[in-house]
Amino acid sequence: MSGQAVADRADRPRKPSAPVRVYLDSKPVTGGYEVRLVAVPTRDVPAIELMLGDKKLAFGATVVGQRRELVTRISVRGGEGLDVIGSASADGRNKVTSLRVGTQPAQRKRSTTIRTLPDGREIQEVR
Repeated sequence: MSGQAVADRADRPRKPSAPVRVYLDSKPVTGGYEVRLVAVPTRDVPAIELMLGDKKLAFGATVVGQRRELVTRISVRGGEGLDVIGSASADGRNKVTSLRVGTQPAQRKRSTTIRTLPDGREIQEVR
């Protein structure tokens, strides 16, 4: 039954997107991280452009399955973190991915309000 559900989903119309798979990878280096954006076209494209941080790199015609990469260093102070966004453009469409390097942001504490009911009981309301 689940095989049918997958087939049904595949038949639905989808939003147009860039004919490329993108992902980010990182490894720690002194003073930050080396971040690599990898783009692999899902069909032949006349050109592909990669953007990562303040770097931009354009490639000419790229065949299906051919990897294109852009590597940059991202400075992150000890104990801090940063969200990195990479994108690949092909055939007039863009595909974006993101990655967190360094530490995760602190979780916000949920605010609470204590209410007293007419019978004297206290309840805690969480938002």
